[in-house]
Amino acid sequence: MRQKRDPLIPFALFEDRNYTLMNVVGVFFSIGVLGLMLLLSIYFQSILGYDAFRAGRTLVPASLISMCVSPFAGKFSNKIGGKYLVLAGLALTLIGMIWVIFIMNGHNYWVQFMLSMVITGFGNGLLISPTAAVAVKEVKDEVAGAASGVMNTVRQLGTVGGSAAVGALLQNRISAMNHGSEFELVFDISTKFGGHLSGYLTALRESLLLPMAAIALACIACAFVRKNAKRLSTNEVK
Repeated sequence: MRQKRDPLIPFALFEDRNYTLMNVVGVFFSIGVLGLMLLLSIYFQSILGYDAFRAGRTLVPASLISMCVSPFAGKFSNKIGGKYLVLAGLALTLIGMIWVIFIMNGHNYWVQFMLSMVITGFGNGLLISPTAAVAVKEVKDEVAGAASGVMNTVRQLGTVGGSAAVGALLQNRISAMNHGSEFELVFDISTKFGGHLSGYLTALRESLLLPMAAIALACIACAFVRKNAKRLSTNEVK
């Protein structure tokens, strides 16, 4: 109702096709990556018996690789095309998730996850800067701050919603594996499953399908990004 009075969120931003699609990509990407990290944290502590510090240390390579790749991805975004970098990043992230599902068992060593973490981290590094670059490329300078703020907020909402959804799905699958009885997500599950981890592993693998589906949907959304979009004028924005 107040779009004519210098709004905090100019709805005209979403008339930009690429900006809208990159927001969708950001939501699904956040759901996928945070869902993966949440499930791996639970897996490392509940199945492999790692403490919180060791579990976090196992996930560090993904963050380090992402941090190193991201600046270069931003520089090459305009030369190669941000759309293609984002698609490559999403594909690598999905490959890393598939790798995790195949190697996950009750007797893994942390080193076995290094390759999947490197692949996932490299994919994440290709996503962050190019996603923002494609989103705001056609947005006028007057509303660039609002555009960036909306995008970051939407991404955070995806993080929160994705973590909740993945946690709820895991709870549901564990309950189903436990014959429908109540089950608490605890780190010592030996008494809950009588020492048999196959049901818990199955629940974790099935829960990983949600983050994978989110990344796949992000790929579909990114495929519809167009190379040359019309730049919004100041009048259209306000």
